[in-house]
Amino acid sequence: MHIKFNEMKKIIYTLLALAALITAMALTCPDREKHRVTLKEAYNEYNFEKMGFDFGDGTQGLMMSVLGNGLVGVGIERNLVVKNRFLFSVGTISYREVTERVSFGIFGKVFTADPEKIETVAELSIQNS
Repeated sequence: MHIKFNEMKKIIYTLLALAALITAMALTCPDREKHRVTLKEAYNEYNFEKMGFDFGDGTQGLMMSVLGNGLVGVGIERNLVVKNRFLFSVGTISYREVTERVSFGIFGKVFTADPEKIETVAELSIQNS
């Protein structure tokens, strides 16, 4: 089997690109703090929309931080477990021997579950801890 020089270059460049991608994923894998903050922000935004708040004067950040420290915030603080899988991370909250995925992190970004699910899971985790 004889591989031409151009084919070898393609293989090498592909392997280098793959190595760079894997390195970037590993270096930017979000930690627990990033998951916690993102979950609280997602829940707070959902809660403000649900309650009909629209603060244009800058008080929204203060209100969101107070609201995030309620029951759901406590549930997230106490029961969020983030498992780093080297290239990505997964956030879970457990209650009644059930573990629910609430977040997924990759490339420095955390994607959250539906805010209603976050609210339900966090409240159940507090009630059962």
